[in-house]
Amino acid sequence: MGGANYLTDGSNPQQNLNTYAAELGAIGATVTPVGCPAPTFAGAGLIGSQIGSQYSVQCYLNAVSNASIADFAHQGLDSSNAYCGPFPCSVLQTNNRSVKRRRRLAH
Repeated sequence: MGGANYLTDGSNPQQNLNTYAAELGAIGATVTPVGCPAPTFAGAGLIGSQIGSQYSVQCYLNAVSNASIADFAHQGLDSSNAYCGPFPCSVLQTNNRSVKRRRRLAH
């Protein structure tokens, strides 16, 4: 996993106004099935009841012996070109049969 300082939701050109909602959601969707807490902010550690993304990812790495960046990419935390080709990964999760067929053929 890369550093939390490289997360960007890209929805706001002013970096300090980014919410990181998509990235935090993808991390949460990856880590919670194994009992780790979903992150509430991009960064390290715990601040009161707030959980940093690095804390959530480290919990996952400790819990899953064969953990991989691909685990997070399955939930959309990736560059779409790096993992899903020219499509946003969210598109590949649809019920569209032609998209699912392309995905099967790609694997």
